[in-house]
Amino acid sequence: MNGRRLPAFLLAAALLCACGRPPAAPLQDEGVRAAAVQPAAASASGDYALTGGRTGRLSLRPTDGAHWRIELRGGSDPRDGAAAAADCEIVAEGRLDGGRIHAQVEPFEGELLSVDAEDLAQRPARIDIALDGDRARVDTDFPFCAPGAVLSGDYLRTASAGPATAGPESVAGTWTPLSRSLEAEGPLRIDSATLDWNDCRGRRYRAERVGAAGALLVLEAGGACRLGGQEVGAFEFARSPRSGCEAGVTLHASAETADAAPLAVGVYRREGCLD
Repeated sequence: MNGRRLPAFLLAAALLCACGRPPAAPLQDEGVRAAAVQPAAASASGDYALTGGRTGRLSLRPTDGAHWRIELRGGSDPRDGAAAAADCEIVAEGRLDGGRIHAQVEPFEGELLSVDAEDLAQRPARIDIALDGDRARVDTDFPFCAPGAVLSGDYLRTASAGPATAGPESVAGTWTPLSRSLEAEGPLRIDSATLDWNDCRGRRYRAERVGAAGALLVLEAGGACRLGGQEVGAFEFARSPRSGCEAGVTLHASAETADAAPLAVGVYRREGCLD
């Protein structure tokens, strides 16, 4: 029997309701916790500029949800004229915890500067970033910049690159179930080409219906996961209208049945996302 597919905003709204359903209906959480979610703050992802006269650019991008890639570049003062220090560059990756990113600088090859393991063994370096809305306070003891180049300071966001981008990266990361109906299956982990869920590991997928509101991830032939005695061949994401860190996830038997009755529906939250 064919049914009409709900728009993403209607699906997300339906997940906020604890209405009862007959036994034949797909699994639903009796009390979806999304109803208690407060309006989300903007994601930390984006580009920032150093304030106070010095040149400096900070780029923050999530890698797997909890970890973030940090790129710092600049540090010179144009007011020094011909005596201005050469710009510096730092690349690192750190974990977001309570509005702060802590990172140990690892070996990297940049456009302006490169450091190797031997350099860092002798002179280890760190980056700490405190996030506050569109502001980021950077503190680093990186010792390889030219004298006079300073990348520590207050940065102001100039452009956002939040999670609602078009492409599989819009749903990449580790998603934890909030709905009790899918809690036993554990987290859903997604990278640019594969996903892990329940007893599935490294299942390859293709992304369809990709947009700012979500995506449909269709597992390759022979790679279906299982929910009880049923095969799950597609995961459909619909972003919550109330929180940029949460999404309604609908489980389908296959891409061909994605417009019909689903196998299950639940609410998931992306780990490391700022609310």
